[in-house]
Amino acid sequence: RIRGKNGIHAQAIAGLQLLLSRPVHPHVELDCTILNENRENLESIIELSAQLGKIFVDFDPVQITGVGNNPDYPLSVPANSLDKAVFLAKKYGVEITSMERIQLIKHYLRGEPLVYPCYSYCKDLLIDPLGGVHTCWTIRDSVGNILDSDFSTAWHNALKKNKAVLTGTKPECLHSPFSHVRLPDKGLAEIVKKANAVRLHCI
Repeated sequence: RIRGKNGIHAQAIAGLQLLLSRPVHPHVELDCTILNENRENLESIIELSAQLGKIFVDFDPVQITGVGNNPDYPLSVPANSLDKAVFLAKKYGVEITSMERIQLIKHYLRGEPLVYPCYSYCKDLLIDPLGGVHTCWTIRDSVGNILDSDFSTAWHNALKKNKAVLTGTKPECLHSPFSHVRLPDKGLAEIVKKANAVRLHCI
């Protein structure tokens, strides 16, 4: 229904079942993006996991800000939409996103600012099809083109300009969930803070 193509869900399930039936197979987990369209039945992904042998389920809210996303998407998901899924996960013994991240997702769904350190900055970047480079997905402004001879200078200047990302206080970051990058699991937040302190010193 969400993808707009009949039969695609059944095909995906059949493919998963075939993969998991093999004696040796890669690690498999179910990633569930929380949308307006599925907010009423998030628990169904837990039921699917139980049917497939209790595969890990990772919940993430839809990202509507930043490069390549639709800022006009009218996200309207009650923060308690996850409660039934969390309850069923405990009932069936299905491992899911940590409760720390569940709480942060609820903050995001309520529109509350997320002041958390990002550990993608200085480590990842986004390059568009024409070579334009962004220091991360959240910041729409391009810092230059990777094909330009002076790109190295532009990149280092951009790191200094946007260093507030490292402390999570840059305005664009306050309402950007971006999965594990912005919503860290238990124990990871402190590690990221320490790593980012070193990054700030180097910048």
